[in-house]
Amino acid sequence: MSKKKIYYWASDLRIESGEGILANKYLGDLKKQNKKYKFIPLNNNKKENYNSIYSKYFKPLYSILKINFHNLNGYKTCYINYLPLWNFFLFILLPKNTILGPVTGTVYNKNQNLFLKIRYKFLIYFFYKISLFFIFNKWNKINFSTNMLQDQIPKKYLKKCSFNYVLKNFKQNLKTKKNKKILFYFRKHPTKYNHNLISNLEILSKDIKIDVIGETLKSDIFYNYGKVSKKKYENCLKNYQYTFNGLENLYSLHLINSLKNNLTIFCDKNLKKFYNGLRSSKIIFIDFSDKNLHKKLIKIINN
Repeated sequence: MSKKKIYYWASDLRIESGEGILANKYLGDLKKQNKKYKFIPLNNNKKENYNSIYSKYFKPLYSILKINFHNLNGYKTCYINYLPLWNFFLFILLPKNTILGPVTGTVYNKNQNLFLKIRYKFLIYFFYKISLFFIFNKWNKINFSTNMLQDQIPKKYLKKCSFNYVLKNFKQNLKTKKNKKILFYFRKHPTKYNHNLISNLEILSKDIKIDVIGETLKSDIFYNYGKVSKKKYENCLKNYQYTFNGLENLYSLHLINSLKNNLTIFCDKNLKKFYNGLRSSKIIFIDFSDKNLHKKLIKIINN
């Protein structure tokens, strides 16, 4: 019986989701590095409610049973996603020779709300420490999707880490744009944006056209594209000059896609400390909690 097989688990391979895009990127790279191996998926995720508790929390734990079974039978195994650093159960229970996809995770941004601050300080950071203990006692090399977690890693283990996987093979489009429209990528998640930014965008929309893509932002002021396919999302980016990044991750996939299409991206100033993996004149840092944010944005855009 040939052992030239790699059994892999991927919770999400959708081309229109951030997790799915990252997973497909990693899977493609892994196949290039292991051309003699046949890749066999362990998850049938064609029809699934990705927002369900089962899909987010219980199904990844079920995957461990499958991976351990094939691992014990002498096959190579791989866990690609969902792989957040807070989920220490995965790092405890996965076999130590399992190939790990990029580890994800964020840190608290001062412009997020008090609830998130408490959650990060007393819960998430504790989970991070448990995960890191098992990671560095079981794996010799680990990939992180961004550099957001770099400060959480003890210095003695940094040599084992590779950061900013999302930036691998990145190429920026330098074509100019003449319009002054804003495309706002919106997700109903407290880690993404604060209320002050939304309020200032409503004021700003009186002077500059602002359209919304993603989840619906309930307001008569904005035009909402809604959730769209990856192709339509990329086509939309070509027609705008400005956009906003979220509060939780500097090198998000939206920022990367926006740079590829030569948009100028406004980022919260608290993310500037992570600004060392990719530099661009198209990234502008500004305070998302500034009550006069709309005035500063108009000044920047007019200049």
